[in-house]
Amino acid sequence: MDSPIIHSAYDPSGQYLCYVTVALDSSVLVYSRPKGLLRPGLTVYGMRIFCIWTTQNCKITCLKWVTLASSDAVTIILGMNNGEIWLPSVLANEATYKFTTANAYEIKDLDLMSEQLWCIDSNDTFYQHDLLQFKLLPHFKLTNVFN
Repeated sequence: MDSPIIHSAYDPSGQYLCYVTVALDSSVLVYSRPKGLLRPGLTVYGMRIFCIWTTQNCKITCLKWVTLASSDAVTIILGMNNGEIWLPSVLANEATYKFTTANAYEIKDLDLMSEQLWCIDSNDTFYQHDLLQFKLLPHFKLTNVFN
Protein backbone atom coordinates (compact mmCIF):
# COMPACT_ATOMS: atom_id res chain seq x y z
CA MET A 1 0.00 0.00 0.00
CA ASP A 2 1.32 3.46 -0.89
CA SER A 3 1.55 6.20 1.70
CA PRO A 4 -0.50 9.37 1.18
CA ILE A 5 1.23 12.53 0.04
CA ILE A 6 0.53 15.31 2.54
CA HIS A 7 2.38 18.24 0.93
CA SER A 8 4.10 18.64 -2.43
CA ALA A 9 5.66 21.30 -4.64
CA TYR A 10 7.79 21.56 -7.75
CA ASP A 11 10.83 23.82 -7.78
CA PRO A 12 10.57 27.09 -9.79
CA SER A 13 12.06 25.44 -12.90
CA GLY A 14 9.66 22.49 -12.73
CA GLN A 15 12.55 19.99 -12.76
CA TYR A 16 12.41 18.75 -9.17
CA LEU A 17 9.59 17.57 -6.97
CA CYS A 18 9.58 17.67 -3.21
CA TYR A 19 6.85 15.90 -1.30
CA VAL A 20 6.00 14.82 2.23
CA THR A 21 4.52 11.44 2.97
CA VAL A 22 3.89 9.40 6.12
CA ALA A 23 5.70 6.25 7.22
CA LEU A 24 5.39 4.63 10.65
CA ASP A 25 3.96 7.76 12.32
CA SER A 26 6.77 9.95 10.95
CA SER A 27 6.91 12.54 8.19
CA VAL A 28 9.22 11.71 5.29
CA LEU A 29 10.51 14.43 2.97
CA VAL A 30 11.43 13.11 -0.46
CA TYR A 31 13.24 15.13 -3.10
CA SER A 32 13.25 13.68 -6.59
CA ARG A 33 13.73 14.43 -10.24
CA PRO A 34 10.80 13.07 -12.25
CA LYS A 35 11.58 10.78 -15.15
CA GLY A 36 8.07 10.88 -16.52
CA LEU A 37 4.40 10.95 -15.70
CA LEU A 38 2.06 7.99 -15.91
CA ARG A 39 -0.84 10.41 -16.22
CA PRO A 40 -0.35 14.17 -15.96
CA GLY A 41 -0.78 15.39 -12.41
CA LEU A 42 -1.39 11.97 -10.87
CA THR A 43 1.57 9.63 -10.59
CA VAL A 44 5.21 10.66 -10.79
CA TYR A 45 7.97 8.13 -11.32
CA GLY A 46 11.37 9.41 -10.33
CA MET A 47 14.66 8.75 -8.71
CA ARG A 48 14.72 9.60 -5.03
CA ILE A 49 17.68 11.87 -4.35
CA PHE A 50 17.37 12.39 -0.62
CA CYS A 51 15.03 11.84 2.22
CA ILE A 52 14.61 13.34 5.70
CA TRP A 53 12.78 11.43 8.39
CA THR A 54 11.25 13.27 11.30
CA THR A 55 10.51 11.83 14.71
CA GLN A 56 7.08 10.69 15.85
CA ASN A 57 6.50 13.96 17.74
CA CYS A 58 7.86 16.23 15.01
CA LYS A 59 5.92 16.52 11.73
CA ILE A 60 6.29 18.63 8.59
CA THR A 61 3.31 21.00 8.31
CA CYS A 62 4.29 23.02 5.22
CA LEU A 63 7.06 23.32 2.64
CA LYS A 64 8.17 25.89 0.11
CA TRP A 65 10.86 26.17 -2.57
CA VAL A 66 12.86 29.37 -2.18
CA THR A 67 15.86 31.07 -3.79
CA LEU A 68 18.44 32.24 -1.27
CA ALA A 69 19.48 35.76 -2.25
CA SER A 70 23.01 35.40 -0.89
CA SER A 71 23.92 32.48 -3.15
CA ASP A 72 21.14 32.21 -5.75
CA ALA A 73 20.71 28.62 -4.58
CA VAL A 74 17.26 27.08 -4.78
CA THR A 75 16.34 25.10 -1.67
CA ILE A 76 13.39 23.95 0.41
CA ILE A 77 12.22 25.38 3.71
CA LEU A 78 10.04 23.29 5.99
CA GLY A 79 7.55 24.39 8.64
CA MET A 80 7.24 21.98 11.55
CA ASN A 81 4.51 21.24 14.09
CA ASN A 82 6.83 22.15 16.99
CA GLY A 83 7.35 25.80 15.97
CA GLU A 84 10.62 25.20 14.11
CA ILE A 85 11.62 25.96 10.52
CA TRP A 86 14.14 23.63 8.92
CA LEU A 87 16.48 24.26 5.99
CA PRO A 88 17.49 20.80 4.79
CA SER A 89 20.73 19.96 3.01
CA VAL A 90 20.74 17.51 0.12
CA LEU A 91 24.39 16.60 0.67
CA ALA A 92 24.15 16.12 4.44
CA ASN A 93 20.73 14.42 4.25
CA GLU A 94 19.59 16.35 7.32
CA ALA A 95 18.36 19.76 8.41
CA THR A 96 21.47 21.94 8.48
CA TYR A 97 19.71 24.92 10.02
CA LYS A 98 16.79 25.01 12.41
CA PHE A 99 15.08 28.28 13.27
CA THR A 100 12.74 28.42 16.24
CA THR A 101 9.80 30.63 17.13
CA ALA A 102 10.32 29.91 20.85
CA ASN A 103 6.88 28.32 21.18
CA ALA A 104 5.27 25.00 20.29
CA TYR A 105 2.57 26.17 17.85
CA GLU A 106 2.74 24.54 14.44
CA ILE A 107 3.94 26.57 11.47
CA LYS A 108 1.03 27.09 9.06
CA ASP A 109 2.80 28.96 6.23
CA LEU A 110 6.19 30.45 5.43
CA ASP A 111 7.94 32.56 2.83
CA LEU A 112 11.28 34.12 2.08
CA MET A 113 11.77 37.76 1.14
CA SER A 114 15.37 38.73 0.41
CA GLU A 115 17.27 37.58 3.52
CA GLN A 116 14.19 37.55 5.77
CA LEU A 117 12.29 34.37 6.52
CA TRP A 118 8.65 34.95 7.51
CA CYS A 119 6.21 32.46 8.99
CA ILE A 120 2.85 32.33 10.72
CA ASP A 121 1.92 29.79 13.35
CA SER A 122 -1.41 28.27 14.40
CA ASN A 123 -1.73 30.95 17.10
CA ASP A 124 -1.84 33.66 14.36
CA THR A 125 1.56 35.03 15.31
CA PHE A 126 3.92 36.25 12.57
CA TYR A 127 7.66 35.69 12.99
CA GLN A 128 10.59 37.15 11.10
CA HIS A 129 14.04 35.51 11.04
CA ASP A 130 17.21 37.13 9.71
CA LEU A 131 19.02 34.54 7.57
CA LEU A 132 22.32 36.40 7.61
CA GLN A 133 22.54 36.66 11.41
CA PHE A 134 20.48 33.50 12.12
CA LYS A 135 18.32 35.19 14.70
CA LEU A 136 14.67 35.77 15.44
CA LEU A 137 13.55 39.36 14.90
CA PRO A 138 10.51 40.98 16.57
CA HIS A 139 7.21 39.17 16.02
CA PHE A 140 3.56 40.19 16.25
CA LYS A 141 0.15 38.58 16.69
CA LEU A 142 -3.00 39.22 14.71
CA THR A 143 -5.90 40.14 16.98
CA ASN A 144 -9.43 41.41 16.44
CA VAL A 145 -9.54 40.35 12.79
CA PHE A 146 -13.04 40.18 11.35
CA ASN A 147 -14.20 38.12 8.37
